[in-house]
Amino acid sequence: MKLYAEEISQLEVALNTRHEDQALIKNIQTAHDSMMEAFNKRQENNDKYILLSNKIEVSKKALEDLERIKNNFESQKQHFNHQYLEKLGLSDVGVINFDIDPTLVISNLESLNLEFRCLST
Repeated sequence: MKLYAEEISQLEVALNTRHEDQALIKNIQTAHDSMMEAFNKRQENNDKYILLSNKIEVSKKALEDLERIKNNFESQKQHFNHQYLEKLGLSDVGVINFDIDPTLVISNLESLNLEFRCLST
């Protein structure tokens, strides 16, 4: 009878160990699944960002318009600098750099008809 009780005890220990092992395996599997889900979500977001950045097309006209704005700003800035230096009596000294007036930026942008086209995803 003592031997039988000892075998039962060993079986109970083995069964408990097996349950603990199964719980541990389940926890490891859950953690692995969570990590894989997070990795896949991150990868999907990276892919979406890459897709979005590759699917925006800018027309040649829009690029030309932006170049024209840039050149226009530069010439207006130089003209303003020259006038300001003349008023100060320093026209032969050089160019003072000023920030571009925001109203100038807005008026120039409003006068444009930029053609941006976003392809459907």
